[in-house]
Amino acid sequence: MSMTSLDVNASAVLKLLDEPGCTGLHLSIGATPAIRMGGHFKRWNLPIITQMVMEKILKEILSEHDLEILKDKKEVECTYIKPGHGRYRLNIYLQKGGEVTIAAKKLVEVIPSAASLGIPSMLTSLLDRRGLLLVSSARGQGKDTTIAALIHYINSTQSCNIITLEDPIEYIHHHKLSNVNQREIGHDTHKDLQEVFEKVIKLDPDVLVITNLKDAFMMDTAVLAAHKGILVIAGMNELDVFSAIEQFLSSLSSDYMRGLFSRSILAAFSQRLMFSKLSRKMILAWEGLLATHRIQKYIRDDKVYYIKGQAPSLRGEYFPVEESIAEAIKNKRIDYESVQDEPWVHQDTLKVLLEP
Repeated sequence: MSMTSLDVNASAVLKLLDEPGCTGLHLSIGATPAIRMGGHFKRWNLPIITQMVMEKILKEILSEHDLEILKDKKEVECTYIKPGHGRYRLNIYLQKGGEVTIAAKKLVEVIPSAASLGIPSMLTSLLDRRGLLLVSSARGQGKDTTIAALIHYINSTQSCNIITLEDPIEYIHHHKLSNVNQREIGHDTHKDLQEVFEKVIKLDPDVLVITNLKDAFMMDTAVLAAHKGILVIAGMNELDVFSAIEQFLSSLSSDYMRGLFSRSILAAFSQRLMFSKLSRKMILAWEGLLATHRIQKYIRDDKVYYIKGQAPSLRGEYFPVEESIAEAIKNKRIDYESVQDEPWVHQDTLKVLLEP
């Protein structure tokens, strides 16, 4: 028996996120539900979402508090828990003068290990240091999962006080060797973010995690905390390590803060997810920059652009994304055909790295 619009509810559409390889769900009024599978946007054979259906779904998934935020700010990001089904991250926004649109993803309950994700030792080896680690990716490319895996790694290997500022909380961490105190911005904190960030260092963190740096005040706080001897793991939505560093520098409030940043940064890490036809899974491709004294000097002298030009002489300091792709191809985790048409992959560099 086929489903009618009367049968469409939150449970029915969220169930689509259980399809193998599905990483996202999109609901728009006047269209059938769509999912993102293997990086591709695909329509699903369900009834068209009507205004009435959308209102019914909203009543199921949003609290009164989140509904008020949606009405006031025209968009809201929140977490929805469906007992017996799972946790979901929701991004809900208005378009076309008031039509509600939903983008959703299912949150994994089990936190993956750094090794299972393919996170390199270049990054995990820095987790017992003090300073600033930048983790960057385009939205939907696994940055939050990588940050969760780094927290899990520290929690399992070190005894310390970890404080996170998340928007929203995606993964639930349980106290192991460390205390992991997770705060969702706006729900577990005051609405005045400046006051929140002014006080966070007083909470005595050994590790401070800010999953999404959004403004200059957050970035200043990250730098000051790193300068005071705290390990700061900070997320950014930038495509590569150079864009992340340049955006960070341009957002800091003063030359003094930019100087502190150049001395405090430990590394920048950027990632993308590639769909493997061999394993039918998403594979991590990563780029890394270790902030050695030479790299810190380039940053301090505002010569970030110069670093990439010097890449051949920076082995062991700069790791181009093609290195991780070549390793994945050699280990048969992905095939060359999956990446040969990607515009962000420097094909000549990749071919050299694949030579016997």
